[in-house]
Amino acid sequence: MHNFDTKRAERSQAEPRSFQIGGETFIRKHSVRPEVMTAWEAVTPETPASETLQIVDDLIGEFLIGDGHSRWRQLRERYDDPITLEDMMEVVAWLVSEETGFPTTEPSPSSNGSDGPTTGGSSTDGSPSLEATPIPSHLGGSFGPPTPS
Repeated sequence: MHNFDTKRAERSQAEPRSFQIGGETFIRKHSVRPEVMTAWEAVTPETPASETLQIVDDLIGEFLIGDGHSRWRQLRERYDDPITLEDMMEVVAWLVSEETGFPTTEPSPSSNGSDGPTTGGSSTDGSPSLEATPIPSHLGGSFGPPTPS
């Protein structure tokens, strides 16, 4: 009998589960429901920046345990040394990479967002890597959810 719970237990013990940003340390959940990541699909080039930010904020919050969600909100409301969109996208890319087990890569710089997406190569285990968690083109990056390269 193949026991899927063995792999699930291994993933729940995987490190690193903590990350630091803005002087705060957060711990991510060892797993989230797949539906959590589908919120990103709602972001289109026509999505207003304020709505995009809310989706990214909510997505990050869904990954955090304990009081992490409220501490994230407090951190985001900070005026001195604020958390930027770039910071948020790096956090999302890391969280998605940790959740999916696929590496992500940084998107290539683009002055007008019209360049095509950057794709990564193969991961060390031979499985396909994913594109970076993209920044919508209207915010200066490529658009779309991570897809196999």
